[in-house]
Amino acid sequence: FDGGFVSTSFLTQKVDAVDTTKTLTADYTATGIDLTGQINFGNLALTGSYYQAKGLGQYSIFIDPVDAMGEERDSDGFLVQAMYTAGKTRFGVNYGVSNLDNTANDPTTTLDEKNKITFGVYHQLAKGLTWTTEASRVTAKNSAGGEIENDVLNTGLIFFF
Repeated sequence: FDGGFVSTSFLTQKVDAVDTTKTLTADYTATGIDLTGQINFGNLALTGSYYQAKGLGQYSIFIDPVDAMGEERDSDGFLVQAMYTAGKTRFGVNYGVSNLDNTANDPTTTLDEKNKITFGVYHQLAKGLTWTTEASRVTAKNSAGGEIENDVLNTGLIFFF
């Protein structure tokens, strides 16, 4: 619609997982759903997204979706973002959280929450060519209270075609 959008998607997939010995370790149907919306106020765009899944994993689809016994893990998370455009330059900040619930079979050292905040500047050098610079702080926690933090700075060019 004028001034923004709302979208959703749903995924369901039959999964037969095998380990390195070619033994079937999991047989289940993975599911996931998300809801995303954006609203624009002139040069300011505000975006929010939420997802919930079972047996899909956390960082990417099918990364750690099940425990050692083949039981599916539940996951959920969200992202909020603000972007402001001034001429050919966009300034943005986003914050996201991804949770992966342990099963009864998981050790307490299994990662179960990861969050990230990113500040970025994106400048269009030419049509289809954007220079980006982003600074992020990533934190990962496990259910035993362990935590790691990483600070990331990256810059580079994106070519859109």
